[in-house]
Amino acid sequence: MPEIKKIPKKDFLQYAEIASGAFPGMGMNTQEQIKELAKGLIERSESTRSTFYGLYKNKKLAGGILLHDFQMNLFGNKVLCGGGGFLVVDLLHKKEHVARDLCKFFMQHYRKQGAEFASLYPFRPDFYRMMGAGYGAKTSVYRIHPKNFPSAGSKKHITKLTPKDRVKIQQCFDSYADTKTGMFYDFKEHREGFFKHNKDSKFYGYEKDGKLLGYLVFKFVKQRTDSPDDFLHNEIHITEMVYLNNNVLSAFLALLHTQKDQVEVVQYITHDENFHFAVRDPRNDTGNILSPVYHETNHQTVGIMFRLLNPKLLFMTLQNHSFGDITIQLKLEIKDTFLKENDKPIVVYFDNGLPTLKSSSSKTDVTLRLNTADFSSMLLGAIDLKTLHKYKLANLSSEKHLDSLHRLFYCEEKPVCLTQF
Repeated sequence: MPEIKKIPKKDFLQYAEIASGAFPGMGMNTQEQIKELAKGLIERSESTRSTFYGLYKNKKLAGGILLHDFQMNLFGNKVLCGGGGFLVVDLLHKKEHVARDLCKFFMQHYRKQGAEFASLYPFRPDFYRMMGAGYGAKTSVYRIHPKNFPSAGSKKHITKLTPKDRVKIQQCFDSYADTKTGMFYDFKEHREGFFKHNKDSKFYGYEKDGKLLGYLVFKFVKQRTDSPDDFLHNEIHITEMVYLNNNVLSAFLALLHTQKDQVEVVQYITHDENFHFAVRDPRNDTGNILSPVYHETNHQTVGIMFRLLNPKLLFMTLQNHSFGDITIQLKLEIKDTFLKENDKPIVVYFDNGLPTLKSSSSKTDVTLRLNTADFSSMLLGAIDLKTLHKYKLANLSSEKHLDSLHRLFYCEEKPVCLTQF
């Protein structure tokens, strides 16, 4: 029988060797490179928030996963959210359910820890969706010429930042996280790693009355990689932009506007699906036009996925969260084939939006049926109920309650997550 346990230091070289085959794009092919990777993995294993687990067959490592203990904003509640990453499977053990077993361990581990959600960045979204992970909000990749950013904002409060400003940046990030469901709160090790991996980037902050109200991190990238001697054609790639009010955002956009004399494109990856309203000309640099006259503005991508781990615990945590002004007795049948312990109906009474769990045999007004992946996405606001119903991903015992349930679970903003793991 396979055994899953914490990976001891002596096995990290083997873990690195497995990773070199699982992620050939990393270019870790020589023994020196693999040893360097193993050294880095050992350093990460010393974190108080991250732990490597391995699946062993006949006492030999067949695969592994890195688990992260995140604190997430869930409608104003700071809750535990497990993060799963760096999932690797030995080439000799592919198609032997190693990844599936590690993922089940990952989800059950955090369910036992009392986490409402687990999260991950998928290499194959369909694979994780079958395990109950739902899509978060899409991200948009904008590529805008600097001249098209508005220039009206004032730059007088913008200053350069250094690693010495880590605490202020962390506090600013957490203040932003307080306003966004789905955000993971920052912590020392993450922010130190952020500076380390972005040492070639520019850091600017917006500071007023002694308080950091936002920061902008970007780097210059050569536009023409086929011409190494060409130093005149450059792009700016924004790594992170956090702002606590619209004056800060306006100042950062003005700063980007002033780079128009030496930068061809500013690339910005954001959850803000309305960002094209913020610029003078939203067209990207492809020049693509679709019939009849649709100008390409951005590419959209699916990124982080969220997975509900315990529906009952969820509504206990959110007992003081208002789901609107709806009063209704709702039976939820959330299909969960991966975590069988969740695959049972629950009844929630919403009294003017405030939820209370009731006995599963209680009389109800309506039953809502959907799978755990789509419920996870709907609960966090990545998708609304009417859209799920349109695609026949959600079924109601009585459709006369569709409008009420749509309002019950509707979120004005989609979930945001800026943490990479």
